Amino acid sequence: MAHSFPNIGTMLRNLFTVATRNIKRQKFFAVIHLIGLSIGLMCCIVIGLYTYHELKNDTFHTQGDRIYRINQTFIWGDDDALFGSTGPAVADAIADEVPEFEAMTRVHPTGSKLISTTKNGQSVVFEEADILAVDPNFLGIFSFPLIAGDSSTALNKPQSVIITESTAKKYFNEEDALGQYLEIGDPDTKKSYVITGVSQDPPTNSHIQFDFLISMNSLPHVADRRDSWMWTTFVTFGLMREDASPGKVASKVADVPGKYLEAFLQKYRGISYQEFIDSGEEWDLYIQPLLDIHLRSENVYSRLNQVGSMRNLYILWIVGGLILGLSLINFINLSTAKATSRAKEVGIRKVIGSSRKLLIYQFLTESFVYVLASVMIAFFLVEMILPMFNGLIDTQLTTNTLVNPSAIFLLVLTTVFIGLLSGIYPAFYLSSFRPAKVLKGKIAQGLKGGRVRNILVTAQFTISISMIASTLIVRDQVNYWMNYDLGFERHNKIIIENMNRMKGSEEGLKNAILSHPQVAQVSITSDTPPMIFDFDNFSRSVGENYNISVNYLTVDEHFIDVIGLDIKHGRGFKKDFNDSTNIVVNEYFAKAFGFTSPASALNQTIRYNDVEFSIIGVVNDFNTTLSSETYPVALLDHKAPIFRNPQPKMIVDLNRELSGDETVALLKSFEAKWLGLNDQSPFSYSFLDQEYKEIFTKTINFGKLLSALAFLAVLIACLGLIGLVAFVIEKRTKEIGVRKVLGATVLNIWIMLSSDFGKLLLLGFLIAAPLTWYAMGQWIQNYELRTNISLLTIIWAGVLMVLIAILTTCYQTLKASQINPVEYLNEE
Repeated sequence: MAHSFPNIGTMLRNLFTVATRNIKRQKFFAVIHLIGLSIGLMCCIVIGLYTYHELKNDTFHTQGDRIYRINQTFIWGDDDALFGSTGPAVADAIADEVPEFEAMTRVHPTGSKLISTTKNGQSVVFEEADILAVDPNFLGIFSFPLIAGDSSTALNKPQSVIITESTAKKYFNEEDALGQYLEIGDPDTKKSYVITGVSQDPPTNSHIQFDFLISMNSLPHVADRRDSWMWTTFVTFGLMREDASPGKVASKVADVPGKYLEAFLQKYRGISYQEFIDSGEEWDLYIQPLLDIHLRSENVYSRLNQVGSMRNLYILWIVGGLILGLSLINFINLSTAKATSRAKEVGIRKVIGSSRKLLIYQFLTESFVYVLASVMIAFFLVEMILPMFNGLIDTQLTTNTLVNPSAIFLLVLTTVFIGLLSGIYPAFYLSSFRPAKVLKGKIAQGLKGGRVRNILVTAQFTISISMIASTLIVRDQVNYWMNYDLGFERHNKIIIENMNRMKGSEEGLKNAILSHPQVAQVSITSDTPPMIFDFDNFSRSVGENYNISVNYLTVDEHFIDVIGLDIKHGRGFKKDFNDSTNIVVNEYFAKAFGFTSPASALNQTIRYNDVEFSIIGVVNDFNTTLSSETYPVALLDHKAPIFRNPQPKMIVDLNRELSGDETVALLKSFEAKWLGLNDQSPFSYSFLDQEYKEIFTKTINFGKLLSALAFLAVLIACLGLIGLVAFVIEKRTKEIGVRKVLGATVLNIWIMLSSDFGKLLLLGFLIAAPLTWYAMGQWIQNYELRTNISLLTIIWAGVLMVLIAILTTCYQTLKASQINPVEYLNEE
């Protein structure tokens, strides 16, 4: 036994030496092997990093496995989705009824606010969006460590604020921020907040993101409406006891509305809870584990952050596996294809005494050399593409994540697995040659592998066509959204935000903007379609009682013209009329409230907020929820006597599409006019069509990612095709020479060399088409607004693969067919 270790070391050294010599002898195929494997491994590493980031979302909270969010029925329409937020009263009701929760806490996104302070003797003002109002016990439930301040008392008092470390540097440079003051709010309503804590920046894998945490008791209007179940802007969390049963807790939470909604509905809607249920409406509460929120909330509207998608993660895993599979197929195909050139080597080795076991070790060693080299190249490629990948999906992935024992062990295990997977079939195949037949020149009888190779090539074409088709289908879905008829005009519209900050200067700004020659008209509105978030119940009593949830917004007399609605009956709002108790409705509104026709709704009365409104006009149906369903919509005059927290904005309708330079110049002009009337608030704007496009950002970015992966898949398949074509040409040189002598044309030679691959490509398409149709059909079902998968799209994917295959092979085949046949036959 004492001599076994040096012998093993010597054997490994010899195996490695022979392997590297063989690799050097076939440089062309070695490059194809390395590129293919490196790309496959690169994709797997990047997808692995992204998967780790997604699966680790919110896991940094020490009590994360006991934190649950309270979801509720989407009460503002007929949507089957849930709301990830509730009214302010829900937390107290659950605390009273469900003792299994140790504590309840609420998070209330306040919207954008002005933050001002004095820096170097001068006042500086910033518009900040990531501001959350939270209950005092928020930091006792969630693990957002403070680097300054006491987390148990920091949010106890009104006008207390915690800021993040990066925000502290932004406002105070290197000064100590603790105890300093910030002015929060509009110029005429701002209050002074004392900084009672500085927290670490929330990790990127937290679904709760913030720059400011203000104490909930700083907001008097929250206390005023603490009994509300309808003001659903509060994300409610509960910390469950360790010994509690989530199933029993869920059942208790589900019983809460039946007990507590009665008083609220009687007070605000004049109906009992039973009458509410009997009308066909629902108001249910559910619990959802914190650790499920990020990846399992596709059917839940989130107020705190965009959520991820377990479905898309599954797709990435499948795609990553397919790309790695393509790399391995290339390796196996080219290794077995080169078998004839190594048959004599194997025969001689067997004759001089090499065992089959030793030959298997030799070929496996070659495989591991390729894999190890590919892993190193893959890490280099990952470092190069990570910045681009992070920009695409808005993350901050780094390879530092891999510097831990678990990741290193997994990488080593994966490397060994891939080395075995890629090398085991070629090793057993190459070592199986019968030396007697091989050395007599009967090489063909010593080889069997063409059928397996054809199966693997077909699999390559199937995967590549499926990837191309899937990318084209995602593109079709995005184009469907971009060209979808929303019922209004969204192009050439600039939105100027926060018009409430003008405080008496609205008309001055409006007139200043209207004076610009590129502006057609402007309108002031409470919101802009296609996402109108104001829903409330409107009613009508005409023998039958109608009490229906309506999507509504307040507008001025220009709104209908500015967004291009069509007045079907009656009129719109007029400046010279007193329209404060008049409303304009869409056609579906008239149908939902039981009018015999849209025209018959004119001058009829609808009740809302204890006010009788008269219908003066009916406009076409237009999309306000990005749903395929149509909802009743009401336009109220901006002077209507209703309660709402006004956040008006101005829509500027341009008279034509502007160039980039023209747009920049126009926005600078608008900003100058804004600051000339209000220099205490920064100018903020957006584009209506861009706002619409941003709603689909996740899918658009997913499509880009899928396109990149499809490109890599096709590239790997092409590399394999190049290698196989080179091998075929090498083995059929004499046949090519004979055919040329007998009069074969260049086209004849090209068809001869390509026909076998053409048959495999056709077979690959026939397999890929139904698979892609089914898989992408399942994916597309998750969208309310969805296109139909076109057969032409899948055919076009096949055509693209044919063109790519022709371009990939034509250089080698044409070059081979043009060489003088004497060069092929001179050895004869």
